[in-house]
Amino acid sequence: MGKVEESGTDEGPQKGDIGYREPVRTVKIGTSGVTRAAFEKVEAGSIFINENGDSISYQMPSDEVAVLCTPQDLTSATEVDYDQVSKVTVVAPGSVAELIQPDTAIVVFAQADNSGVTRAHTIAMGEDACSL
Repeated sequence: MGKVEESGTDEGPQKGDIGYREPVRTVKIGTSGVTRAAFEKVEAGSIFINENGDSISYQMPSDEVAVLCTPQDLTSATEVDYDQVSKVTVVAPGSVAELIQPDTAIVVFAQADNSGVTRAHTIAMGEDACSL
């Protein structure tokens, strides 16, 4: 049998080395694809949200959407801290409306798919509104 060797070296600088960067565990609200808003409804495969008085809709993927619960106050948060996410549930897009009450503060994560359509793939909401 051959001997399996481990090199013990990883690519890039390690913690404590010059040039090391801590992994990013937060995402800034308001950056591309990350929107804070009030939930309105889900209809015909799209999520409708109210951002500063403007009604906006994003199509959702046809298969699944991740819903995150966090103790953060999303009405005033400037970022979502993944280390504070207390629960993650993956649901069919049509089930999103059953989990979120209208006017609930949410953060929507959206990204353009291969066809160029921007789709909401993840929704974060406060634990106080989270019924997962």
